[in-house]
Amino acid sequence: MPEVASVHTMRALTNLAVGYPTDGFIASRLMADVPVLKQSDDYFIFDAARRASAAKDDARAPGAAANLADFDMTTGTYKCAGHALRRLIPDEERENADPPNQPDIDAVEFLVGSLLVNQEIDCKAKLDAGITGGYTSDPTNEWDDYDNGDPYADINLAINAIEDGCGYTPNVMGMDSKVFRALVNHPDILERVLGGGSNEVPAQVLARALAALFGLEELAVAKSQNNTAVQGQDASMSRIWGSDVYIGYRAPRAALKVPSLGYRFIWRPFSGGNQGFMVSKSRAAEPSAKSDEIVAEKHYDQKVTCTTAGYRLQNRLT
Repeated sequence: MPEVASVHTMRALTNLAVGYPTDGFIASRLMADVPVLKQSDDYFIFDAARRASAAKDDARAPGAAANLADFDMTTGTYKCAGHALRRLIPDEERENADPPNQPDIDAVEFLVGSLLVNQEIDCKAKLDAGITGGYTSDPTNEWDDYDNGDPYADINLAINAIEDGCGYTPNVMGMDSKVFRALVNHPDILERVLGGGSNEVPAQVLARALAALFGLEELAVAKSQNNTAVQGQDASMSRIWGSDVYIGYRAPRAALKVPSLGYRFIWRPFSGGNQGFMVSKSRAAEPSAKSDEIVAEKHYDQKVTCTTAGYRLQNRLT
């Protein structure tokens, strides 16, 4: 009987490609985007001391001048650093690529996905450094401890702290998918959302229902991971957002006199589609390389702009 290899030429299937998704990024959902015309500049911080919220003597006698009231105005600085990666597509690879391989599209998705991983890591680091003092806590009982954990109380503690700190009710919460699954299966949460569920009504809690339970507009669930292994070695994956939970007020858009947990300043001349990434294709500079060069880049600066508009609940899983 002839071997399979002698009667069938191996080729790629046209209806299947094994890839690794780059969805589940939440940095853009925790910080509002601000397109800017200059790579670096100042921005105003309005009334950080909340003088507008202070009770003032507004009594005025007939003929007397009104009492003077004022507010504070300070400034901050952003600088949109450049972030770029490139990949070469040799002519040999392009000519030999069988469907469903698409060298240009595959390169763009790979480069943008890699840049998004770095953007995600940077966002978490900025939040961890910017949310300090009374706006970070590590509750004693984790959320996968269904006997002692109290996520409802923990989240409301954070919400109350943000309202006390900046005067705005938080509208967004972000967490890793592992934390989310532990949270939606917590008996207390199930009881509050679905009355505990039943055989007829399975106790499956959607992110929208959970966000609504706490009066939030959005619950962002992260699935992003970082491979820390050296290239060529077996993958060593770690979840970028770990088991921490972030709650905050995110301004609906960049605006004067409105606090927000953070903004992502994006230098407009170097922004485009693909979440603000500029993608270009050119012939490799070295002619003997006989390759096309795909470059993905973005200039941005992610900044915590109101430290009291966010809260970090640490280590929510055992």
